[in-house]
Amino acid sequence: MGKKKREGEALALADPSGIRQELGLADPKSMTLEGEVDPALNKQAEEFVALAVAFNPEDPAQMDSRDQNIAAVENLGSKIQREAAHRSAMLKEPIRKLAARGEDGGEVANALVDL
Repeated sequence: MGKKKREGEALALADPSGIRQELGLADPKSMTLEGEVDPALNKQAEEFVALAVAFNPEDPAQMDSRDQNIAAVENLGSKIQREAAHRSAMLKEPIRKLAARGEDGGEVANALVDL
């Protein structure tokens, strides 16, 4: 494809610590969790990892659980995504429409429209 091989030149690799510093990345070992760990979520994650590690692709009986696990991973966060889409749609509504719908926010919405 028209590329010439350069002889005598060594391949130069970037220094990972230099890249981390240049990009301003935090050291993963120094990261800590803020707040409390959700025990139910932690248990669910541990069970999922245990199932994934124990999975045998040669066992046809495990194919159903494989499909269920794939669906579970693909649907992670779908509820949050739907809520975010709903909020986004609400933000796109005209202020006048929101003012007509809300009794307590009517004065504030009208003041914003007047601005």
